[in-house]
Amino acid sequence: MGDVAPGSPAETAGLKEGDEVVAVNKVFNQNLNQYKIALQNPNEKVKLIILRNGVMEEREIKVRSILH
Repeated sequence: MGDVAPGSPAETAGLKEGDEVVAVNKVFNQNLNQYKIALQNPNEKVKLIILRNGVMEEREIKVRSILH
C-alpha cells in the first residue's frame, strides 16, 4: 500500500503505508479487478487481510464514495 490519505477509510481501518493487501472478503486472489469491484459499493463493509511486517492481520473498512 502506498500513501494512506488522512481521514480516508483506509486510515480509519488502521492501514499503514507498506501494508500488503493479500485478500479481500477472504478471497486470496491477486486479481486487481476483483478488488476494485469489491471497493466500488459505497457504505458496504469489506474485510481485508493484510500482511504487515510478516504478520497477517484482518481489517474491516467501510467503502466511501469519492464523489461528495
